[in-house]
Amino acid sequence: MRITIDATSLLLRSAGIKSYTYHWVRQLRAQAGRDSISAFPFLSKWGSLHHDRSVVGVLPPTYARLAVLYAVNQFGQPPD
Repeated sequence: MRITIDATSLLLRSAGIKSYTYHWVRQLRAQAGRDSISAFPFLSKWGSLHHDRSVVGVLPPTYARLAVLYAVNQFGQPPD
């Protein structure tokens, strides 16, 4: 099974939903076994949880992922 979760909140400055998403995705991945749990936009690995900044660093990783999110919202998702 493949599951993709919108983890955009991990890129932004926030507290409540960011904590929830961070711990939720980490635990899903820990329990997944052979299944695939991915986090959109392209968040395969990230650092520790900080509420005042992105979990992947600011330049360029965060801005690149936010640009992908903007493009998907503007033009739609490319076909698989």
